[in-house]
Amino acid sequence: MASTQSLKIRLEQEIPVNFLYEHDSKDYPVFELDVVPLITHAVEGLRRLDTHRLSVNPNTAYLFAPHALEVAQDMEALARHLGAAESVATGLYYLGLVHDIGKLFLPPEIWETTPEKPSGAFKALRRTHGPLGAAYLSGDPDFLAPPYVSMDVLPFLRGEKPLAGIVPGNLAGRVPERMDFEGLLDAIKSSPFRNQKTGFLPLAVTAALRHHEITGTAAPPDQPVWLKLLAVLEDLSGNRVERPHFNIHGRGTSLIQALDHMREEGPETHDLMILDLISSVKTGESAPVRHYPHDPEIS
Repeated sequence: MASTQSLKIRLEQEIPVNFLYEHDSKDYPVFELDVVPLITHAVEGLRRLDTHRLSVNPNTAYLFAPHALEVAQDMEALARHLGAAESVATGLYYLGLVHDIGKLFLPPEIWETTPEKPSGAFKALRRTHGPLGAAYLSGDPDFLAPPYVSMDVLPFLRGEKPLAGIVPGNLAGRVPERMDFEGLLDAIKSSPFRNQKTGFLPLAVTAALRHHEITGTAAPPDQPVWLKLLAVLEDLSGNRVERPHFNIHGRGTSLIQALDHMREEGPETHDLMILDLISSVKTGESAPVRHYPHDPEIS
């Protein structure tokens, strides 16, 4: 349908086709030989973090490395489904891999399952993994300050207030007393990504920083299509992880149930055209024919 063609065109405009082939003055393929190994190493860090979390709780359902890989593979598959250029499909794959890399820099205990729905402050602390990832990928500690980190959670991130003030009761005494902010700054300043010169990294910083954005009619007007794909796929993957408070509200975690839940959240929250496209690709069923308020051809 015309909408999917417009998505393909937008993707090929937004993802630079040359970053995979960028070379230095000695014809050295920078992205392939320098950046990809750094991404692979970072994802291995997520795997090690998952191994630690499973050693603490063998029933841990939400694992970071498989989540990143699922999102990456789905990003690539959607690009190929749309007929986008090979470099676009590959670029989207690596953007999916790095979007949650900031989780490496938060205490692993805060990701454990809690019996009750997490408080707003605790969720805000968890979501600082976005600015942390952006800071690490850019080597810029300015991402660890407003407006990227809310004023409410900033004292906890900086270690000025004890984490016990916002963590759920079952984690009390298990998380570190305070965040090691100086350690975070050291990790950012020594980031191996810091000195890389490639068109991929600004996109990767955006992926880390903004992958939690809503994508529907209430989304920022300048939101790129590739980021919409990432945000919807990331949300879909998260909605398929069993959580205790889902049972309270009767929420299922099958693919169909997760898609239905996202549709119920409404067109303000999710771009329906992209959600229907994802549903069509993942279920094998044809997407419905309807007018989309966010159609890039119309807006």
